[in-house]
Amino acid sequence: MILSREKILVWTLMLIALMSFTFLRELLIVFYPILAFVLAYILKLKYRATTLLFAAVFMLIGLLSAALAGGYYLNYALSVYLIVPVFLLLTGSVVQWESSVSQPYFPKFMQMVITVLVIVNISAIIYSQLIIDPGVMNYDDAFTGFYGQAGLGSHTLSVVNLGVSVYCLSRRKYWSFAFFLICGVFGFYGLGLMVFVASLLLLYATRILRYWKMLLVMVLSAGVVLALINSFNARNLEYIKTNIERALLVFDSYDYEEELARASRMEITQTPRFITFLDGSAKRLTTDPRVFWIGAAPGGYNSRIAFYLNGDFIQNQWVREHVQLRTPYHEEDIFPLLNRELLAKPYNDGTRNQTFSSVVAVLLEYGFFLGGGYLLLFFGRIRRIRKQEPDAEKREFLTFMGYYTLILLGVQNYLEYPEIIFPIVIMFKLSEFDRRQEVQTISHGD
Repeated sequence: MILSREKILVWTLMLIALMSFTFLRELLIVFYPILAFVLAYILKLKYRATTLLFAAVFMLIGLLSAALAGGYYLNYALSVYLIVPVFLLLTGSVVQWESSVSQPYFPKFMQMVITVLVIVNISAIIYSQLIIDPGVMNYDDAFTGFYGQAGLGSHTLSVVNLGVSVYCLSRRKYWSFAFFLICGVFGFYGLGLMVFVASLLLLYATRILRYWKMLLVMVLSAGVVLALINSFNARNLEYIKTNIERALLVFDSYDYEEELARASRMEITQTPRFITFLDGSAKRLTTDPRVFWIGAAPGGYNSRIAFYLNGDFIQNQWVREHVQLRTPYHEEDIFPLLNRELLAKPYNDGTRNQTFSSVVAVLLEYGFFLGGGYLLLFFGRIRRIRKQEPDAEKREFLTFMGYYTLILLGVQNYLEYPEIIFPIVIMFKLSEFDRRQEVQTISHGD
């Protein structure tokens, strides 16, 4: 029996949904480039010569940067492995299929995602409320269930749940919105909640009169969220309050060199080290010509790969003992701000002190022009797909996801987490694909 292209696409999407949102996501980092290639082949994506030329130059200059930094080729290979396939999948052009498509694939994929997440969330509720021992495991990280605890565990599940809640909100399915919102809150991921709120405000705040019902739902939801956090984990509210207070310290008294020296002495820092990291990254980019033009080296500054190979951060004991690759820039700018010894100090951990940002990583590791070009092409394609979407409800959701993705990549290394960025890119690609096939159907009908 020969499977049709449509059936292969459905089975591939189903596999991706299972691998992205369950404990199988540990395998996704291995198979995701293959799955991205398969999707590009099934969808018949075409590439402009300029896109392929940019990708080639991006990788070649990255290789040169790795060589000049001291031969950090493993960092380079893993960095390219993680961020180039998703870029090519997003920037490929969708063409009309010769045969008509029987159904749109964006809602089909979203239904797969929702089905998997409902099962995962129910298992997470049971696991966090009935199975774990709060005296043994941190309650903040317990909302996992079938999602598993690998990677960032409940934090990435929270990011996914919050994103899907807005899909339900855009379709006016308020009970589903409430379910995924509550599940997102139970991840107790303060940074994720702040990014979520910021993205919603960008989506609706400028259209208050038109979306007053949505804003009312958001206000009521915020009340429910605060009540839930206060009931189940009041420390999380205090944690968010402390983060805001300490971030404001930068306006009172702040000096980059003093903060870096304090962290190097393994002292407790009051100003969030994320702010110190952003300041140091800006200084490095604007004062070091080599970093500005060709980057510090792919996978060699503050990316996920840089931390996995620095001999300190990764949990795998064997890798920590046998792989210790730190570029001079990582050693000088990043490692003093985030290492195991420093995190062991009281009140020195948490997202406010993490030096993670995919936006910074791409700019600093590949240089201002190539890194900036990558980001402009990436988010430019997202913006184009969103603006060309004729369906108002879907366009509303895609607009939110554009804001959500941009801010998430600004405050975390999610470009290198396939379980986050891969499904997001697929959502946009399927939306573009469906619109293209609808155009074909209409033209054939005429």
